[in-house]
Amino acid sequence: MALYNDAYAPTIGLRHPRAFGRPAQENWSELWDDLEPLLRRVLDTGETVSAKDRPFYIERHGRPENVYFDISYSPIKDDTGRVRGVFCIVNETTERIRSQIALKDSEERLRALFSQSAAGIGQTDLSGRMVLVNRRFSEMLGYAEQELVGVSFDNITHVDDLPETRRRFEKLLATGESFDLKGGAFAVTVATFGRRSRSHLFETNEVQFVRSALSPSISRRARARRMQNGNLLRS
Repeated sequence: MALYNDAYAPTIGLRHPRAFGRPAQENWSELWDDLEPLLRRVLDTGETVSAKDRPFYIERHGRPENVYFDISYSPIKDDTGRVRGVFCIVNETTERIRSQIALKDSEERLRALFSQSAAGIGQTDLSGRMVLVNRRFSEMLGYAEQELVGVSFDNITHVDDLPETRRRFEKLLATGESFDLKGGAFAVTVATFGRRSRSHLFETNEVQFVRSALSPSISRRARARRMQNGNLLRS
């Protein structure tokens, strides 16, 4: 027989108030094969059963759902110590788990876009040093990805573009306002990487992410400079 308080009622949806005072199996039939062993363990052994973010399949709103709960099922004993029932404390965590799953899916899509994009894309920290670049960006510059990580964006910016790039980068840090630079070796779009992020994302092509805006000869020049100057980028 199920007895519960008002705080528990929302977790069972349309089954309230019908479920109150009725056998648990009657109103939790679709998950009984999952729920009964938990209850039976408490009833038979007197042990407390607990779990965090425990998944359950339920049809509480007339449709199937996969939901998650922190649970604690403990024995209710009579004066002789015999187990007479199960005291259930539950806290639903479904929204948090769904948000985590959605975030993970979003991050996986972003990683796929980052790695497969025809645009050269990189991420810098607040000092302007690159912490992440994709393969296309490396191909554009003629350097391996591991060679570019840790390099200052200044070191791959044409000297004529440096003053304006630095001025706009400082404005970006202060306001979060994205900016475009065109006309040098690159066409560059620079944007904040998340509202509270400690880094920034830049893309070496047009906003449409369709074609490279890199000068055709820059890869050859970059390779020649690397051979001539060795670790210049690391300076």
